[in-house]
Amino acid sequence: MAGSTDNIEAVARAVCAKSLAHDGKSDEQLATDVEMYWHVVASYLEASVMDEAGREIGNLSWDEKLDVTADWLRRHPETAAAWRKARYGSPLPRT
Repeated sequence: MAGSTDNIEAVARAVCAKSLAHDGKSDEQLATDVEMYWHVVASYLEASVMDEAGREIGNLSWDEKLDVTADWLRRHPETAAAWRKARYGSPLPRT
C-alpha cells in the first residue's frame, strides 16, 4: 500500500531538486539539500501555495508559509523525523 505522501513527496522532491540545482553543486550536496527542504515544498504544494512547476501562487506572508509547513510536519510525523535527521544529522534527542 502506498503511503499518504508518496505522490506529493515525489513531486516535491523533483520541484525542490530543480530549484536547488545550480552550477558547481555536487550531486551529493544536491541530494542533501533536497532531503532537507522537500518537506517545505510538499507543504506548499498541498496548500496550493506553489504549483508543480515550482512557481508560488498567491501572496502568503512569511508567517503564513511557516504555519503551512508546521501544519504539514505536525500531520506527517514521519517526514518531520526525516527533516530533523537531515537538518541535525541524527534523530532528536541527541545525546
